[in-house]
Amino acid sequence: MDIRIVTDSTCDLPEAAVEKYNITVVPLYINQGANAYLDGVDMTREEFYRKLPAFHPAPSTATPGPEFFAQVWNILADVGAQAILSIHVSEKLSATIRMLEWLAEYAPFERLAIVHAGVQQEAELFWCCHENCKTHLPAWRSRHDGRSDLRFHHR
Repeated sequence: MDIRIVTDSTCDLPEAAVEKYNITVVPLYINQGANAYLDGVDMTREEFYRKLPAFHPAPSTATPGPEFFAQVWNILADVGAQAILSIHVSEKLSATIRMLEWLAEYAPFERLAIVHAGVQQEAELFWCCHENCKTHLPAWRSRHDGRSDLRFHHR
């Protein structure tokens, strides 16, 4: 089964890892005052961290619209993906998860797991366990580790 991983730019994965594991990273918006930057497109990570001390008020993020994620999922389906493991920061920190759970009802996949990763370090943990996830994901069981906001949304 061809399982693809989708995440968003809050994960800060190294480019080498993104390429090696063929991970699709969807950029979120970085909002700073009246300006909005597409993370990694309009502003690099290095540029963001360099400018961060001068940002007043503190920056926030915003998820792109559902059509953006729908387009990503459709492209992956077109190239042969049979399932998606979509790993994102907690809904307590971002609206991305809530939007994706709504969008999942219309996804072109029988198997779609949206993972609430809690914080980005946990998302990196899932990336490190990529092969383990591919082995166990077909069971599509909900789970919660008892320590964080980690859980699966699946259909």
